[in-house]
Amino acid sequence: MAAEERSFLIDGRPLTLLFERKRVKRINLRVRRDGSLYLSAPPRVSEAVIEQFLKLHLDRISAAVSRQQDRAKASPQLTATDGEQLSIAGEAHILRICKGKSTQSLREGGVLYLFLQRPDDQAARQRALDRYIKEEALRLLGARLALLAPLLLEEQPQLQVKWMRSRWGSCTPSKNLVVLNQRLLFAPPATVDYVIFHELCHYRVADHSPAFYRELSRCCPEHRALRCALAAAPMPALAWRA
Repeated sequence: MAAEERSFLIDGRPLTLLFERKRVKRINLRVRRDGSLYLSAPPRVSEAVIEQFLKLHLDRISAAVSRQQDRAKASPQLTATDGEQLSIAGEAHILRICKGKSTQSLREGGVLYLFLQRPDDQAARQRALDRYIKEEALRLLGARLALLAPLLLEEQPQLQVKWMRSRWGSCTPSKNLVVLNQRLLFAPPATVDYVIFHELCHYRVADHSPAFYRELSRCCPEHRALRCALAAAPMPALAWRA
């Protein structure tokens, strides 16, 4: 069954979420970074049980949603406009849109230059910044993965980068593949290493059991603090991806 948007009335309070029935052992609820809710439940769990679950956790859900919405509001939104400020690999930069013979990018001295044939074309600026983010994320995150992977693995994983809303990364050990969120380009470098270590540890322990966290603590002792730092970082959103 594909995920669908559903609304529940819990103690007189409307609760809208993305709902999916799947092969899981228990009801799982996640508050996404934009404040939206995702709930998955086993096929045979009744809606009455789901509503009871939501009722039991309603106050905690509301508080978590409010925190995520506040973080989303506090996060800068990039529009690909000349003069915008953004952080790249932990360093502050100013975006400069310049006229050029072809679409190119250059980063130096705290400035990210985007050269375009038509710098007044907003869609062209957005495409150019999109391309830069993807290419630079692949380059910088790939360099960190290449450095850290040999500490845990014998074979270097393949890397893909994607723009993701609710996850920082994922991995498929059977395909020797690690997927990282392009938004990590804007994150503090130490938190990027935490995400990479997290995914590499899943090569050894698939779930989030105590054994997994023992493994993560061994290679990244500050993982709890770094996880909090990443959650609190003012990560930018792209206006055209809202």
